[in-house]
Amino acid sequence: MQIIILASGSAGNATLVKCGDNSILIDAGITLRDLTALFKKYGQPSAVFCSHSHSDHIKSCGALGRKFKMPIYLHSATYEKKQKIFNNCPVHFIDPGIKNPVKLFNDRLEISSFSTQHDCEASLGFIVKDLQENKKICYLTDTGSFTKLMYEAAKDCDGYLLETDYDDEELEKTAEYDDILKDRIRSDFGHLSNKQAINFCKRLDFTKLKFISFIHLSKVTNSHEIVQGLIDSNFPNHKEKFFIEPIEQKLEI
Repeated sequence: MQIIILASGSAGNATLVKCGDNSILIDAGITLRDLTALFKKYGQPSAVFCSHSHSDHIKSCGALGRKFKMPIYLHSATYEKKQKIFNNCPVHFIDPGIKNPVKLFNDRLEISSFSTQHDCEASLGFIVKDLQENKKICYLTDTGSFTKLMYEAAKDCDGYLLETDYDDEELEKTAEYDDILKDRIRSDFGHLSNKQAINFCKRLDFTKLKFISFIHLSKVTNSHEIVQGLIDSNFPNHKEKFFIEPIEQKLEI
């Protein structure tokens, strides 16, 4: 598999997962024009999977469905929340649970979902597995905390795309956010901090692991420099396996 992060952060998120000659898109939170230009460079995906209903993840999902007749896979609660944008789209509902996967490309690619902890009606993380190569990745963003179910679903992957939205100290001192927004971000249903992401990574088996890509960094309360410093101090022997929002860089497993 090849993973290409097309966009990351509160301005928009989109990730292409390529399997042989085929691919899927996880989230479509940037404009249709930008996505179409990127598809010309990297190939048009066969389906789009939506993690949740916030606009930085779902903005162009309906447009993709109408323009390209692209099947859209999402939670039924997300559809109900944003039903108008999916008019005339081929919509498929997915239920969280690793025992209810979607299989594509002659059953070569298997996509399962799990519930995350975010302040919307339903939010999902994804496990994408190449059954032919026996490789799998985890896409985990927009969650304020980890549950036992999430740890179980995300274990033993070859690659991770993991949210590192904010730094605790930067969030506390920023004057751009009021206390209500700060509390929302660091709540159990907000976003992941650098500390939470680092602690998650400490549970992983680095002998198998090919890469960890930190995504969805806040431009206000985080930075690549802060995250890189944490990687250097916590994983000095595995620094080469970490990437920080590697936009349009191909990650392979």
